[in-house]
Amino acid sequence: MKKILLTFILIASFAYISKLNAQCTVTGPVLSNISTNTGPSSCTITFDLNFSLTGNGGNKITVLYIWTSSDYALLPAHFYGINDNSVPTSSDINASNALATIKINTDSLLTVFNYQKVSSHFEHPTSMKPSLNYSVVNGSVTVTGISVTVPSCGAPVSLQADVLSSQSPDLSSVGCVAHGLSFIANEPILAGFLGCINPRYFVFSAKTTANTTVTFSAYQDVAPAGLGAEDILLSAPGGFIYSGNGVGGPTPISTYQNITLTTTANTTVSYGQFPFQSALGSKFNVILKVQENGNPNYNTLLIQNTCSLLPVVLKSFTAVRNHSNVLLTWVTSSEQNNSGFQIQRQIGIGNWQTITFVPTQAPGGYSSSDITYTFNDLNGTRGMSNYRIMQVDKDGKFTYSAVRAVRGEGLLSKVVIYPNPSTDGRVNVVFDDANAIRDISLMDVNGRIVKQWKGETNNNLVIDNLSAGFYNLKIIVRETGEQSVEKIVVNKR
Repeated sequence: MKKILLTFILIASFAYISKLNAQCTVTGPVLSNISTNTGPSSCTITFDLNFSLTGNGGNKITVLYIWTSSDYALLPAHFYGINDNSVPTSSDINASNALATIKINTDSLLTVFNYQKVSSHFEHPTSMKPSLNYSVVNGSVTVTGISVTVPSCGAPVSLQADVLSSQSPDLSSVGCVAHGLSFIANEPILAGFLGCINPRYFVFSAKTTANTTVTFSAYQDVAPAGLGAEDILLSAPGGFIYSGNGVGGPTPISTYQNITLTTTANTTVSYGQFPFQSALGSKFNVILKVQENGNPNYNTLLIQNTCSLLPVVLKSFTAVRNHSNVLLTWVTSSEQNNSGFQIQRQIGIGNWQTITFVPTQAPGGYSSSDITYTFNDLNGTRGMSNYRIMQVDKDGKFTYSAVRAVRGEGLLSKVVIYPNPSTDGRVNVVFDDANAIRDISLMDVNGRIVKQWKGETNNNLVIDNLSAGFYNLKIIVRETGEQSVEKIVVNKR
């Protein structure tokens, strides 16, 4: 069962005002802290609700009724008494399929389970909600922890609400009533998951009813669960650039704060991968704050962390050629439950092969300080070689490092691109200087920028999902200002 925490506001229609003993006006509502719990045959939405109430100062009781829009349309025209000021009974409410009935007394901090007093006892409609927290500040009412159950949350759930006030503590007559508050409880519909490689990353999706944009920020969720001031803004690894559908083109991301993305009407759009920094031994949930364009409030999405603890933190990994030898050096800053490292090599675009196993130097596979490892590979290949490390736990689980590319002795160019031409829209780009910082732009034949990378520090870059055609790759070394342009050809079969 997947739990998704959301927060959303839809601008509600102004309430229709009925004049009985006094004028009663309700505006809003604002929804927040929504959680959606989806089961095999139903979906329960839990949320906080805020609305403004203006009415007779002598009213002692306020009741909030919530229906689905389809059930609300079937209510009798005079569900609330007009001439005799009668209040709907428990039988009336049950027959109307109300999702929630919430009664607020002015002299209590909790909502009341007693509805109407009939003879010597109080009745409780099926939808009656007991003991919810609420507050009233200058006519602004906030009720927390309301829950409603609907058949499905796969589409926007449209709800209607009425608010009734009464001067009678037993709710025997209507003081005033406001009809027809409208809101959607779960838009945009959000979902997401965490990737368990190192570094950790999150992916999420959004579905809206209109073409629009959403802006999100991402946090480490610190107890208590739910977005709060104690939560920590997530940081991205150095030089990370998201080249998806961010408005304004790809930009460097250091922290996940106010990142804007586009949505497509009635379509689930996925975003990611977004890597984030996670220290060894840490395991936390990620919470996203998502705001839809044009709405003053935001949604939240809690992504549960089902990953195991990171067993090893790889601080650095380099591969350097010296004639017919390639020296691999890697440093771990911490290790847990580590068995060792498989060294894997790929020649050109061939298959990966394991060339050796290097056991851990950490006593018992555990360490909290830097450990340096080296391995010298006899490799006289004149073409490109790729290296990666597969860290293996004692229980057989494994994690791959980033790939390091090494040029062959016969490759003299400062930039090597392979395969070129590409037949599948994917190319590898290898630079000669592993320590340089580069700004890179990929342009089509018309000079339009297709992708960009700012502050790239790795000596190898993988470009994929390219359409057939001709491209120019412009490379600028920041320290020297040196510029170069390389040609890329994609011939898809």
